[in-house]
Amino acid sequence: MMGPTNLRWAQQALCGADALALSMRIEPYAGSLAENRRREFLAGRIAAARALQAANAAVCSVPRAANGAPIWPDGWCGSITHDGDVAIAAVAPDVELRAIGIDLQAAISDRTDAALAVRRYALSPDDADMPLTMLFAIKEAAYKCLSALSIERSLKDLRVANTSQLCVLGSALHVQAATQLWGDGRVLAIAWVARN
Repeated sequence: MMGPTNLRWAQQALCGADALALSMRIEPYAGSLAENRRREFLAGRIAAARALQAANAAVCSVPRAANGAPIWPDGWCGSITHDGDVAIAAVAPDVELRAIGIDLQAAISDRTDAALAVRRYALSPDDADMPLTMLFAIKEAAYKCLSALSIERSLKDLRVANTSQLCVLGSALHVQAATQLWGDGRVLAIAWVARN
């Protein structure tokens, strides 16, 4: 997979997430979520637990904060994303990375209402010239990464210089990024802030 070498990745299909979560003793979220959202949540927590296991973490459970964000075990940072039929998680030791964010984005056709909306609320004229789906995935990943650092910015405040760097307006933060294609035209993006 892409990104820093110390990352561990895992994925989980939404299908079968209920039974697997039960066998792994993952607490089902019983709030007012629609059935598909609930499965996405469970699949994401399964993927997170598997990524932590692959990284040899002592604690592999990832509970939910009041705002819905994952609560990573001490010593770890991570991110979860989902799109359609799959959830993906990435984790890393927090001694090397301050935060990470990942996003799996379905292909956005150029002449659709979705494309117009993304251009209106997420893109800036200063963004690099690259496919819309890739730009949006990078910005979403960076937004999650910054949120983990309690830095709130709009997607327009995140300038994509190229597929490996972002500029955060009003901040000296150095955010790195990487992308790869993920079947059916989807784009998987990761953004991270190193410890130094």
